[in-house]
Amino acid sequence: MRRTMLLIVGFGVCFAVLWLLLSNSVTVLTCAAVSKPLFQMHAQTGGNDAQKKEQTLPLPVSGTSLIAEQIMLYEGAFLEDSYTQEVVQVAALLIRNTAQWGVERATVVLESGSCTYVFEADSIPPGEAVLVLEKNQRAYGAQSFTACYGTSDCTAEDWSCSETVDIQCVDIGTVTVTNQTNQVLIGIMLYYKNYIADPGFFVGGRSNVHLIERMEPGQTIYIYPLFYAKEYSRFARIEIQDCL
Repeated sequence: MRRTMLLIVGFGVCFAVLWLLLSNSVTVLTCAAVSKPLFQMHAQTGGNDAQKKEQTLPLPVSGTSLIAEQIMLYEGAFLEDSYTQEVVQVAALLIRNTAQWGVERATVVLESGSCTYVFEADSIPPGEAVLVLEKNQRAYGAQSFTACYGTSDCTAEDWSCSETVDIQCVDIGTVTVTNQTNQVLIGIMLYYKNYIADPGFFVGGRSNVHLIERMEPGQTIYIYPLFYAKEYSRFARIEIQDCL
């Protein structure tokens, strides 16, 4: 049963990539944050080999606000590099951000005997989880680990403020973005990933990004984000570089 469930995850991602649809009615709101308070959290490695003991997931990721919840088998498009390369029996790690702040970038390392698994992700919203494929496409297999540590770059800004930008899916392949302020917005970055609604987690460490260079006060525009797929994608973060 476990293998079957994980293969469905991979199939759903491939289906989304092939059809390139847009989600039903989704609203994402954000603040225009000119400043970006940034702080880093660093890893504590596994320590002396003689002191290591095997542990099973879930485990806190030492040095971060993350939890390594579950190791999975993944088959489908390799989302950490491109959508064209297909992989089979690759290890994938479900990582959850337990903090009240967003994680811009993170690295999680799991050690099992002589094998080291490395998982890299960006744009993990507060309280959300993301399924990340092993960076070097290492095979799924290990179920217990002797170390779990990592690093993360975090931002204290609000990733979903309600007074600045409104996003609506209005049709298949069409998203509207509205500037709700009386200011000119510069450099609106929309970060989005594949998403599995049940049980609810992002898929893929690397975000897709759609850039809107400029929006006038009150302006509404239509956009067509590449690989944003109906019922398979969700915006993880919206960043605004400047406002005038």
